[in-house]
Amino acid sequence: MYRRAGLLVAVGLMMLVIPACSVGPAQNTLLFKQWNAKCQEAADMLEAIKDVPTAKASAPKLKTVMQELAKIDEKLEASYDPSEVDFVDESRVTKQVAEGIVQMQRVIVESLRIGKDPQMRAALGEAWQYLPAAAMMDAQGNFLETE
Repeated sequence: MYRRAGLLVAVGLMMLVIPACSVGPAQNTLLFKQWNAKCQEAADMLEAIKDVPTAKASAPKLKTVMQELAKIDEKLEASYDPSEVDFVDESRVTKQVAEGIVQMQRVIVESLRIGKDPQMRAALGEAWQYLPAAAMMDAQGNFLETE
């Protein structure tokens, strides 16, 4: 009788522990997918900006998307440790990371394109400060010198 109760307790604990162990990787994969989707959304919005009117029209939504991306990034930074990726999850995570790199490169390229035009940059207003190129360029659209 005690043996059976011990077995039930052990099985019960395993049922609780095993799903808890897999929450991290599943959560990280979900966060990567969300991050990729937000990067793609931002890149698509930036690609559509061709002049001052489209920059002004896109600015509020672009700012929101970039703020949402920053929140997802914070969650990823807090929860993801590349050294803890299971072999089983490695290919899924690698695929998500690769997709994220592609989308972020698009965001960078498009923000650099816009950053070269002072009028479009100004039309974006506060949204410009959320773009990666803002940290790389001066007010005239030139790259900052590195030391």
